[in-house]
Formats: sequence, structure tokens, C-alpha cells
Amino acid sequence: MIRTIEGIYQNGQIELTQLPQNMSDRTQVLVTFLEPGKIDPTKLSQLIDKLETIAGIQQGFEELNAEQTRPIGDFAQGMQQKYDISSLKLPRLQKPKSSKPTAGIESGILSLPIAGFAD
Repeated sequence: MIRTIEGIYQNGQIELTQLPQNMSDRTQVLVTFLEPGKIDPTKLSQLIDKLETIAGIQQGFEELNAEQTRPIGDFAQGMQQKYDISSLKLPRLQKPKSSKPTAGIESGILSLPIAGFAD
């Protein structure tokens, strides 16, 4: 899992603006030094969001490969109970009719294009 926390490097030490949650006492980190005034905070935030999304997708694939998933019906039932929903209609998955590179289902696997990564 990727988690990003802002900090300040000063006098040879890094002070974090917040403490990371649910991390072991010994966790590997990567530190990136940013040049003041040369980084657009909005673009940096967008890049961090994209990296966290990619990490989540990768974790999902790892869980899928390790057979740590559950049937969609079990998921729907859990959501009904958790949020007190009387019925939860699930979309029917269908293969795309077009050969254009859009989000679609092929061989029962949902595929979504990741656009704008290399802005």
C-alpha cells in the first residue's frame, strides 16, 4: 500500500505533518525532496491520487490472484446488511459492442483504461 504524508526537512531531520495510521514500527519509506516554488501543488496532489489509485488496483489484482476475493452476491448481501438496503440491484456485465478502447468486460474481467497518467 502507498501512503503519502507531507513533511518538512530541517536540520538533518524530517518532521511529518501527521503520523501514519496502521503502519508497523519498521516500514520502508521513500523520501522525495521537492524544490520550493517549482512544484504545482495541484498537479502534485493529482499525481499522488493517481499513484494511490494504481496501488489500490495492484492490491486488488494481488488479492484476486491469491483467491482472496468473494462472490458478488456475498458482497451485495453484506452491503444490504451494513447500510440497511432492502434490495441492491447489480448491473449485468456485458461484452462491449465496440472495439474502441473504452471501459468494458472481456472474458468476465472488467477493464478500465487509465487516462491522463503522463500529463
